[in-house]
Amino acid sequence: MITAMRVGSSLILLALGCGAADPDRPPAGPSSSGEVASDSGVTSGAPEPTGASSSSASLDGSGGSDPTTGGEIDGTSTGGPLPPLDPDFPAWVDETSDDPLSNRCATSPAADIMGLPVDPVPVMAYRSGLSPCSVAAPNAEQGTMIHRQGLGRLHVGSLNYIVVSVSVPAGIAPGIEVVELGSRPDTHGPLGAGGVVPGGPANCEDAIIAYAEDGGGGLHDHGGGLQVLGHWAVVPFEAIDDGAAAGFRSADLRVPDAPSFGPLIARTQGSTTNAGAAGLVRLSDGRFMVLVFGNDSDEGEVFVTEAADPGPTAAWSARAAFTTPSPEFRAYQNVQLVAGCDGALFAAGTHKDGNDDWIDLWRVRLSNAEDLAPSFEEVAQRNLRCSSGNTGGVRYCDFDAAATPWVTDAGRLLVYGIEHYDDDVGGGRVRMREFVAQ
Repeated sequence: MITAMRVGSSLILLALGCGAADPDRPPAGPSSSGEVASDSGVTSGAPEPTGASSSSASLDGSGGSDPTTGGEIDGTSTGGPLPPLDPDFPAWVDETSDDPLSNRCATSPAADIMGLPVDPVPVMAYRSGLSPCSVAAPNAEQGTMIHRQGLGRLHVGSLNYIVVSVSVPAGIAPGIEVVELGSRPDTHGPLGAGGVVPGGPANCEDAIIAYAEDGGGGLHDHGGGLQVLGHWAVVPFEAIDDGAAAGFRSADLRVPDAPSFGPLIARTQGSTTNAGAAGLVRLSDGRFMVLVFGNDSDEGEVFVTEAADPGPTAAWSARAAFTTPSPEFRAYQNVQLVAGCDGALFAAGTHKDGNDDWIDLWRVRLSNAEDLAPSFEEVAQRNLRCSSGNTGGVRYCDFDAAATPWVTDAGRLLVYGIEHYDDDVGGGRVRMREFVAQ
């Protein structure tokens, strides 16, 4: 059994990637995230890492600083020196569900992907920016939004939220909408339908409570695939016409109805005007890493910070540029990083092929502790349905747009998706689906 661990307070933003399993590492037990399923069978990964120490969200005088300050850490935590980064098992391991600086680790992420129901019965929905239940936000009904692109689930206090990024027409600022799911109980598990039925209205309690603009002065019009980590997020921004430098912004979500963005961290290598998706993870040595992906996720760039949190005051440094394996690494609209409970790192990519919606899972390994260049190995994929008889023949999600994994308090991985456009024009609602591993 792994105890909840902290290994520093740095945040790393990592581009999607995956690497091969380590044949020299002894096999893990049945609850390890190293046990992954694929179409070719199941392989076993490694046991939990050793040497990392546990600590609370706030660092005390024995090392580091208050993680809410954005200050740098000195490489120690309340448990003593942090272990060096293992590039094959680089993820911070946390078995708790309310850490403001990390996400819960997944026990068997590949097996959970393969166990997702193709066509679940429940449907979900929330009120759009057109609804009087929500604050004003871009929406297709009024011509102020083109489509939704990124999605993440957030839990703060006793409430659940989702965070959604959007692309917009000229003259409108892209940004993120924070949706409070007020009709749901305090849970880290599946959210369920909340009384929503196909074709029926969304609950007024499930509505947008804030819209945060990117503050780019009109240079960008596309908010890409985002990632939520604890109470923080990274959101990529770009100009669809490639007319401005692209990059990502950190978002502080600790007060969900008052989110705030940091400055744009611009790309410096590769396709510097492209930032379609970004993944964020905490590394086992306490740093935070971001992977920024370009158009169709065919290349990207690694950024890292040693700040105490990945928020707006963090200083990021660019590391390696990378390419993804072609054609296996698809044109993912979202690439999000998932920590396994053995320290393995995974990237979940979502995309649509024709009318088919897919989620693919890749094992990620890093080149070394300095460059952090990712390599990728696909370990699972699952074809899910966004439109079926269970949805009344209407699309309730679209993986060509916003989708996200979420790890429950039991360590199980589930998946959410929402619709690309406001197909329900005039209805003031946004459709959504939840896929829960069986």
